[in-house]
Amino acid sequence: MRKLLAYKFIIISFFIFFNFVPPVVGAADYGLGETGKHIGYNAQDTVYVVVNKVVSAFLGIIGILFFGLLMYGGIRWMLARGIEEHTTKAKEAITAAIIGMIIVVAAYALTSFIFKRLGV
Repeated sequence: MRKLLAYKFIIISFFIFFNFVPPVVGAADYGLGETGKHIGYNAQDTVYVVVNKVVSAFLGIIGILFFGLLMYGGIRWMLARGIEEHTTKAKEAITAAIIGMIIVVAAYALTSFIFKRLGV
């Protein structure tokens, strides 16, 4: 059962990563640079800008996952019906979600501070 859950997590992670993180491709321009400038895309992004975008997107996705875990813990607690074992597991899930969200927010703040200092 745990292997199946691990496989599902890996598949979902790859799906999220490859669908929500824009790929960086080095190809010929063919006039797309001008089109990109009209829609607000800067084709001259530095490595710092690209890394900042990737890290921000990744931390945003992780934050959404922790929010989902928080919701899961809350729903599980509501459905515990006073059973101590279920309530304890729900509290553990909520505690883990809160700690995870604190870590993600701290990581985002640190990343934002570093990239602002780099002038990105």
